[in-house]
Amino acid sequence: MSRVERSLFLLINARFFTLASCLHVGEVWASTVNFVPAFSPLCLVWCSLGTARHSENIEMCPQVSGSVFMTDIKAPSVLGLDGAQFTGKGREIPREELEKYYNYFAVNNFPDEALRRKSMPPLTDFTDDPCRRFYELKIKEWWLLDVDCLLESRIDQRVGVDINSLVGAS
Repeated sequence: MSRVERSLFLLINARFFTLASCLHVGEVWASTVNFVPAFSPLCLVWCSLGTARHSENIEMCPQVSGSVFMTDIKAPSVLGLDGAQFTGKGREIPREELEKYYNYFAVNNFPDEALRRKSMPPLTDFTDDPCRRFYELKIKEWWLLDVDCLLESRIDQRVGVDINSLVGAS
């Protein structure tokens, strides 16, 4: 499986990523976030409370990094796991784009309509006295676990993937 195919597999099948944000030098924070991918441009979309530490950090310093990984993969991974790390820029979705992001996230995170109605907070949670907000992280750089190196030498390294090869590839 190519690096592009592995990257797309992770983006399409993983549901959570670790978001690393920073408010000031020395004040880093990591959060586990439920996401859906978008591919034009390549980004991760999620919703969080506006008072969450990572939300406040992104407002002050939008440069973030993160990782996405999966374990217990039956195929295509030889190891049963795969993962990627990335850097990018996060932002809160402005009010005028909110409904579009809400619908995209709801349908892609909960494809089953009954589960979507049960699990997705109502749009009013994002519009009327918005305690919840949508965010996107535009990915700037992407690296995969170097499986070949790990299998050959047992050295855990990363290998870069050209972001342009992933844009629009869903």
